[in-house]
Amino acid sequence: MNALRISGWLILSVSFVLSADTIDQLKVKAEKGEAEAQYQLGEEYYDGIRIEVDFALALKWAQSSKLVKAKYRLAALYAEGKGVEAAPEKAKNMFTALQPELLQLAEKGDADAQNKLAKIFFLGVTSKPDPTNGIVWMRKSADLGWAKSQVELAQVYFNGHSGAGVQRDLNLAISWFQKAANQENPIARLALAAMNAEGLGMARNLNAAKSFANLAGKKPSPVAGQVKAVLERIDELSKLPVDPNLLDLKAVLALAEKGDAAAQFDLGMRSREGMQTVQDYGTAQKWLEKSAVQGHPMASYHLGGLYFYGQGVAKDRKRAVSFWKIAADAGVDGAQSDLGLTLVRADGVEKDLIEAYKWFAISARSNNPDIASKSGFMREDLAKKMELEQIFEAQKRVREFEPSRKFAISRILKAAAKGESDAQFVLGRAYLLGEGMKKNEAEAYYWFALAALQGQKQAEKIQNEVADKLSIEKLIEIKKRVKEFKPAKE
Repeated sequence: MNALRISGWLILSVSFVLSADTIDQLKVKAEKGEAEAQYQLGEEYYDGIRIEVDFALALKWAQSSKLVKAKYRLAALYAEGKGVEAAPEKAKNMFTALQPELLQLAEKGDADAQNKLAKIFFLGVTSKPDPTNGIVWMRKSADLGWAKSQVELAQVYFNGHSGAGVQRDLNLAISWFQKAANQENPIARLALAAMNAEGLGMARNLNAAKSFANLAGKKPSPVAGQVKAVLERIDELSKLPVDPNLLDLKAVLALAEKGDAAAQFDLGMRSREGMQTVQDYGTAQKWLEKSAVQGHPMASYHLGGLYFYGQGVAKDRKRAVSFWKIAADAGVDGAQSDLGLTLVRADGVEKDLIEAYKWFAISARSNNPDIASKSGFMREDLAKKMELEQIFEAQKRVREFEPSRKFAISRILKAAAKGESDAQFVLGRAYLLGEGMKKNEAEAYYWFALAALQGQKQAEKIQNEVADKLSIEKLIEIKKRVKEFKPAKE
């Protein structure tokens, strides 16, 4: 597994195999030829937890033990070139030979073997990487209480892993770090120190951060050198004045509830990323939607992201693209680039190379060098697959493009009139709550009813609730309008 990065801090990911025996006891047993002791002693020298790291001795004891887990360590040493000259091909052959035996041991419930098997799958040391199987064995090992796997599983949840089908989830990351920290794992303790200090997945708590950092440095370990840096960062944060751009959560909430679009966006992003609060995609969706209705283009962009990846909502690529169009029209470079990709891949929208070229060309002007470089490359690559007439048409659209940062309500009204169900739902909510326009329950019912006809269950539920507030005469009138509705043409 890779090292874990938290807000610029690098937290090493190493193995922890702590024997009940002391180092001296392990040495005596290892010299007597006990395979388990030889393996454990080799791991101790590799990890450097209770004894100074010595890869040569790690190699010696891995070679001495006949255990399959020792063979794994020996292969890893050859792969990494630690204590011996690197020999990737030899290591691959060794991993391939030991994998069946390691699998048998893992299937019998050996958590250490399960952890090592997970790494073989994740890293693809015998064939192509297979993170799907890797995460399965890592979870099995973590569930059995293996601290190493708990730390690495927390790392997967902290970063997310598309290949393993794992979305970023700071709540689960914290949970697994905590389980490992309860076993006095210094890496987990240092990770929790960093997350408490930066307010990742929780409210910022510098006292808790300092406590975890001190615990992490209580005993010698590979992360001991980082504890000082983390404590210095905590001390630095404690002396900083309150950042006006990072208002107290209660203050942001108060502004958001008053209808401030910027505060609603801020709250939505904090909830999505777990910044100074618990990560909650449902809450993120709620506030981003409120902000988007008021015309905040970045809110539309990130709301589209929630639907694209199925974070807190059912995955809906078509709806994601709809929100990205709103953001792209408003000039959000990330949305423009992502929209270009979806148009090329026909992911949630019909394939359209001309429109894709347009968005790549526009986002290639971005001040963000990563977006500009990526979009520029995609535009040039796409041009090779297009006819000259198509390129001319795309360039014409680029020249005509003028981003609008006015209220997105006008864009939502147009999209709703064209029959886009997500826009109809958002418009219904806007009329119901009076967000961005005058409150009108009759109009709210109308747009919810249209969205419900296209299968939006939530719209149907709210529609029925609004119906109780309307007269029979008004309901008859609106239902007639619903039947007569015809999507507007471009």
